[in-house]
Amino acid sequence: MSGLPGAEVRAALDTWRSGLVDLTGANPLLNFARAAGHAVEITGPAPKAIVKVLQEGGSWGFHGDEPGEPHRHFLRTDLADEVLGALLLRFYRRSRQELLDRGMSPLYLGIGMLHWTDDDGSPFESPILLVPVEIDPAGPRLVARADDPIVNPALVIRMAELDIEIPEVDSLTDLDVTVLWAHVDVAIGDDENGAAKAAA
Repeated sequence: MSGLPGAEVRAALDTWRSGLVDLTGANPLLNFARAAGHAVEITGPAPKAIVKVLQEGGSWGFHGDEPGEPHRHFLRTDLADEVLGALLLRFYRRSRQELLDRGMSPLYLGIGMLHWTDDDGSPFESPILLVPVEIDPAGPRLVARADDPIVNPALVIRMAELDIEIPEVDSLTDLDVTVLWAHVDVAIGDDENGAAKAAA
């Protein structure tokens, strides 16, 4: 006797979980434009460089003009310092509250964007990879949490409906974003409705 569910049970569970995911344009995991005010767009450095520092246990700051600290790593954004600071403080407080209330943090770093169009021609921009992170308010600095990164579950389900299989990832340690992008490109193939963009 095995404690693992049979194929039919697993299929039923997968169907149930899929039914709980919002697959409409209201979901910011599918329509990133809806995340305005709830996300910070990182304009640099490259995704591979960002992931490499996190893999090595490093952290990322948000203000690259601090004097006397040339050895530290900084993320670039187009936001004014006061706007960025207010958003980061809000993210920090919300993530801490969610952790206290529900035992889980909603804070993720999105790596890569998939630009695609729905059946009705509506354009979408969806994050591909979600890396669990937390904000150290002392910096503020961004560090990886111990949880493994995941491929955007809403995107996986929606693409499956279009007969496109988005590859999964196992852990942050083994993650190679260049390989992941290549696999996503292969999955999309010649589908005219989708194009991957390597951007954080």
